[in-house]
Amino acid sequence: MKTTSTVIRVLLLLIVIPSLAIFFINSPIAAQEDAPNIMIIHSYDLSYQWTSGQDEGIRTTILESYPTANIYTENLDSKRISEAYIMSTQKDVFVDKYKNIDFDLILATDDIGLTFAIDVREQLQLNVPIAFSGVLENTVAKLVGDAKDITGVYEIRGFTRMIELMRTLQPEAKKVVIINDHSSSSKQLVEKILIAFDELQLRDDYVLEFWEAKSYADILKDVSTLEPDTAVYLISYFESADGVIKDGTVFCQEISAVATVPLYSLGENYFGAGLTGGEFLSALLQGNELGAIATELLAGTPVQDIPYSSKSTSYLGVDENMLRKFNLEKIVLPEDTVVINETHSFYESYRSLIWSVLLAFVILIIFIGILLKQRRIINRTNQSLRKQKDELQDLYDQVATSEEELIVQNEALLHYQEDLELKTIIDQLTGLKNRSALEAYAKNLLANDPLYHQKLLIAFIDLDNFKYINSNHGHHIGDIVLKQLSNRLLSLGEAYFVSRVGGDEFVIIYDYTHSTAERTIAEVLPSLKKMFALPIKVGENSISVKASIGYSLYPEDSQDYDELIIFADIAMYEAKRKQRGSTMRYTESLEKLFDNEYKMLNEIEKGIANDEFYLVFQPIMTLDGSQVHSFEALLRWNSSCYGPVSPNEFIPIAETGGQILALGDKVIDMAIDFIKMLQQNEQKVSTVSINISVVQFYEADFVSKLLAKLKYNNIKNSMIQLEIIESLMIHSYEIIRTKLDELKANNITVALDDFGTGYSSLAHISKLPIDIVKIDKQFIDDILEDKEGQLIIDTICALTKSLSLKTIAEGVETVAQLDYVKKCGCDFIQGYFYSKPLMANDAIIFIKKHQQSLKI
Repeated sequence: MKTTSTVIRVLLLLIVIPSLAIFFINSPIAAQEDAPNIMIIHSYDLSYQWTSGQDEGIRTTILESYPTANIYTENLDSKRISEAYIMSTQKDVFVDKYKNIDFDLILATDDIGLTFAIDVREQLQLNVPIAFSGVLENTVAKLVGDAKDITGVYEIRGFTRMIELMRTLQPEAKKVVIINDHSSSSKQLVEKILIAFDELQLRDDYVLEFWEAKSYADILKDVSTLEPDTAVYLISYFESADGVIKDGTVFCQEISAVATVPLYSLGENYFGAGLTGGEFLSALLQGNELGAIATELLAGTPVQDIPYSSKSTSYLGVDENMLRKFNLEKIVLPEDTVVINETHSFYESYRSLIWSVLLAFVILIIFIGILLKQRRIINRTNQSLRKQKDELQDLYDQVATSEEELIVQNEALLHYQEDLELKTIIDQLTGLKNRSALEAYAKNLLANDPLYHQKLLIAFIDLDNFKYINSNHGHHIGDIVLKQLSNRLLSLGEAYFVSRVGGDEFVIIYDYTHSTAERTIAEVLPSLKKMFALPIKVGENSISVKASIGYSLYPEDSQDYDELIIFADIAMYEAKRKQRGSTMRYTESLEKLFDNEYKMLNEIEKGIANDEFYLVFQPIMTLDGSQVHSFEALLRWNSSCYGPVSPNEFIPIAETGGQILALGDKVIDMAIDFIKMLQQNEQKVSTVSINISVVQFYEADFVSKLLAKLKYNNIKNSMIQLEIIESLMIHSYEIIRTKLDELKANNITVALDDFGTGYSSLAHISKLPIDIVKIDKQFIDDILEDKEGQLIIDTICALTKSLSLKTIAEGVETVAQLDYVKKCGCDFIQGYFYSKPLMANDAIIFIKKHQQSLKI
């Protein structure tokens, strides 16, 4: 028996050693000397099934050939972040983050990812190919333009196979109901359905009925009464005609629950949610195809030798549960159809088990034969058996040792599992509960209160201008600030459920059912504000943070958690818009206001894209009216939706919603164009003045971007004057001083606008490097009757003269007002007395006429 064991071991060694040698010789790991650097840029966050599927397909395919590849991933999250922000701020962060990495290849998924990849490749000056996936063929040409070294796999969606699947399963069908929402993408898919019916020459064979205009309740009602000769196509669905918003998967489940006929779709995320079948564009297959192209490029194949791939990445799929529900035959399906929830015969279901039992039975018979043979020689091998017994004892000891090791490993795995479970509910930076834990806690709390006896405060807290801390002090300082604030919140005690739900967003749930035992709302909210307002010491820096707080009450405002958190968020948004650092409770009127502002924010974004914004220019005259000293550029909006909109209405919304940066860039570009017009017409003025938003001013690269634009357009820095509002003085003094010093060093003048309205101190004015002070119009309007206003103007003029600053009187409309500001010693005049704001061409004409009149 020992001899047999030795022979077996030798044979195994003879087989295994050469195999291992061949494996390591041919292994990509052995063949690769340097691991390639690959960047994957996703348009959306990995929480979206489409993006995660592509990512899995790309990685799986690449790592099969290049297991040591360094793969860097960036998720642009364009579902929640505007494209303008991504292409400006996020792109700059990206370039700085990867400026020291030599990439071999850039991969991009979907159209925004491809656009972003082309831009950053140029900015990083990388001579590497780009490959893409998930972009429609007619979109690729628009995005790529003149860019070189680009290939990829097209996103090809079709309805032909889905229609043929419906005809196969329901040959008696005569009517097709199409359910879609009112979004433009959904309407485009409906158009493609009609094209597919025309290509198959089936338009006249079916009655097509469209339910886009139905309410959500009517859809549920009508789908439950359809006749058996009907099929339902569920296209992209997010919001019904009456405004009910539904997750597509939930909508599919609810429709399927009441539908009397099968449902078909292109949405892979609906597969398994009540859908009978469809033709599904596979994110995984898209990723696999892009990964295959990437592997070819890494192997050295020139990008021009790899054409754009039109390979199909779709598959037919059906749900056997739904086939059984509607008595549909599976046997008629094409062979390549993917079937889920499939049932099998006993043999098919337990084939592996059956063969395992048979194999064990054969082995058992062989073993019995060996035992019978060994039994005949037991008496002659007692000594050998004793030795074998000793060997077995040694083996037993080894097994016992291994068992102990397994126990230790099992305990380690249990600890690891506990850590993972903890991470799913704890924010890793601050130690507070995360969004998932908040939702679970709140919904459980409300579910256990069926009679609405509890009284809860749901407070949504957002730090004001927190990104300025990250921009000007660094993200590591921002993290320290968040941790210290979180420690303060944890000190509130067990009566408060505290969670961090975003970068600088917190949600607190406070149970004030028994107000005699705990603090009332009137005490809680001010204490929360004070907790955030206390300065935070980080090294030598003392950082002040304010928070805007919105809150809703249970059960008064709603009995549904999702509504309560949305209501609190709406109230917070309005508090931030009206006065940062304030507190506001949700009301129904706030929701309507929020909807109106959200609509206007969308129109602002469209207006920027469609060039609806323009500038007018108001002359600023010398004191005697003899010369046009300069112009102030004033932003105007003629909206295709609202018509003319006041800047006082749209600018605060743009600042809160994040569009002010794009608007600010557009204002600078239009002002530069006006300066070029002045130069082309040989008209000389001192400066063109631009109003700068607080949000724009605090951008870390604001000054460098402005200087770069002036240099690119060959405009002298001295031709631009920036106007900052007086309320800017309430923000960080050191940051303001640094920015102003940088502007001064580059010969850009700065005017302090609306001076005298109540924020600035004389100490600030005397220390800040500003050049001009503009006296607010409200002091000019009633200058002859308002003695207090006269005193303010006299004081401002005396102050500016002592500091060697220039003054501009705004809003001068009458001779009496002009005489008074002349008497006070103002240097320049702006107002309707000389001219209203003018379009660019009219401003040129105004200068020429003014000069002509002077000559006469």
